[in-house]
Amino acid sequence: MAKIFNIQDIPQEYLPLVGGKARGLNSLIKFGFSVPQAFIITDVDENSDLSEAAEKYVKDTYGEVSVRSSATLEDGKDFSAAGQFSTYLNIEGTDTVISAVKSCIASLHNATAQKYSKVFLRSADCRMTVIVQKMVKAKCAGVIFSRAPMRPGYVLVEAVPGLGESLVSGKMSAQQYRVRGKQIEKMPKNAVLTPEQAIALGEAGKKAEKLFGQPMDLEWAIDENDNIQWLQARPITIGESVTM
Repeated sequence: MAKIFNIQDIPQEYLPLVGGKARGLNSLIKFGFSVPQAFIITDVDENSDLSEAAEKYVKDTYGEVSVRSSATLEDGKDFSAAGQFSTYLNIEGTDTVISAVKSCIASLHNATAQKYSKVFLRSADCRMTVIVQKMVKAKCAGVIFSRAPMRPGYVLVEAVPGLGESLVSGKMSAQQYRVRGKQIEKMPKNAVLTPEQAIALGEAGKKAEKLFGQPMDLEWAIDENDNIQWLQARPITIGESVTM
């Protein structure tokens, strides 16, 4: 039977079972980072009754949301299946949200994900959790690598105008800011971020690395009130490259 938890209230015994995305968001909240309102649906399959999820979406006035997979084989420290499962942005309305949830669940069984699981885990055993999260009305967004590739001591901040999906999907090249403490190596031309924002993001990246105890890859957005919102936290995987 499907179970529903607010992202900050996932029981300890469920944390190993809800996938990297949900676990990362839960940890960010515990560490004091600002994370948009979200809930998870776990212990789900294609035949699950999702009426309780629909009721929660309406009762808690979620409005426009993202619907994202959080499978147990995603976002490990040695490899990641990021991008193998479905994600839906700017979804609104009960029927549309539930349809997106069902599509995320179904994506667990798609050919690419199954092949990845068999190759890297030597097993197709994987559980799917789905995250429903309020959309951020983003002025800009991007990713942070708490350890910049080939630049010891620096944090790499990548930014694009608007939603960050165009960056993580490879549709848009990012501006890059290499930050060390209160210093920025070089501000890009027509910078999306102010120096203060770039430094704040860099400092947050280092804070996350210390709290998680390992180098981190973080997704962020700056909302219409100029507040930083955190959308994902996962370990930097072996061989991971940045957007160029």
